[in-house]
Amino acid sequence: MELGVFCVVLARINLEGVKCGPMAGLSHLWKRSFLRYTLTGTAMSLAMYGGYALLETSGLSPQWAISIVYPLAVIASYVINRRFTFGSNRAHTKASWRFILAHSTGYVLNVSLLTVFATLFGFPHLIVEAIVIVVVGLSLYALMRFFVFPSESGE
Repeated sequence: MELGVFCVVLARINLEGVKCGPMAGLSHLWKRSFLRYTLTGTAMSLAMYGGYALLETSGLSPQWAISIVYPLAVIASYVINRRFTFGSNRAHTKASWRFILAHSTGYVLNVSLLTVFATLFGFPHLIVEAIVIVVVGLSLYALMRFFVFPSESGE
């Protein structure tokens, strides 16, 4: 029996304390930080994508456009994610270099995927960047949650 079916059966016979679904094993803190990251990340990604599209359609290459937009998004993201998303009190001296390292990794991943799929393979760069934003965003959540702003409670 598949786990999803098993969860539905348990839920129908009203067993209290049964946790099912993709977020079932995650603590409340994880659920909250992931939801907040998703909301703020979506808003940041839309703003970043809009800035990217505006610069690229103005005549800049896709790589230059993302190179201008990305650092601006990183600064805004640090401010928002440090307090709102992860509720971190980690000192700036400890968090900021980790944040920069995480986003540097995200930048390299972003430019690399954009170059491979848009420049080398010829896929439309606006579609490629829309997909890449999601891939980079999920990668960055993991880095933020475990490396940059880990929970002080150990969750």
